[in-house]
Amino acid sequence: MTDDAARLEAEYAILLQKLESLDREVAAREEAKERALNTARSVGAQLARLGHAAELAGVQFDNDLARRLYWNYPDVHVAEIANPMRVHEGQVSRYVGTGEIEKPCMSGCGRTLIWHMRNRTDAHHQPRYCPECQEKRDAQREQDRREWRAREDAEHRETVDALRAAVDAGVQIRRYADFPGVPHTWEVDENGFPLALRDER
Repeated sequence: MTDDAARLEAEYAILLQKLESLDREVAAREEAKERALNTARSVGAQLARLGHAAELAGVQFDNDLARRLYWNYPDVHVAEIANPMRVHEGQVSRYVGTGEIEKPCMSGCGRTLIWHMRNRTDAHHQPRYCPECQEKRDAQREQDRREWRAREDAEHRETVDALRAAVDAGVQIRRYADFPGVPHTWEVDENGFPLALRDER
């Protein structure tokens, strides 16, 4: 086995290990999601029982609790909240008003994140970071992208230079594997010149 083939085999092995780790993480996430949904269903069943008890007692369901359920627990269906309120699910929003959640920024910066919600969809898309930390994260992602692009461009220039040197030396290019990372190095024109270099003459 050549050195290039051994390196390729090692890269495949690393990829397979990472995919196995990803499979475990995805499975754990799905299991946690299913547990949360099951708990949300049990909350819905309890709301039905509570609504029945409140009706028998002649007591109106607590609107503050309805507001908390509506805005803080998006996994609990609106129809299940409407049940003990004795209203149609389309009317629930009239009783709960707008929502506001205060929680600490997940970056640990110490700032409090305030999220204003106008509808139930907003409750499903709560931000995790304060504006300052989100701006820093966005800037870091952009910096990482630029650095990755620079590395890719440098590697591409290096392999193109190697390909050009090989052609100048009279080496016949037959396989893409000879110059990984350079598109179309296995393709040559009618004169045997690599297409990857045709635009760089």
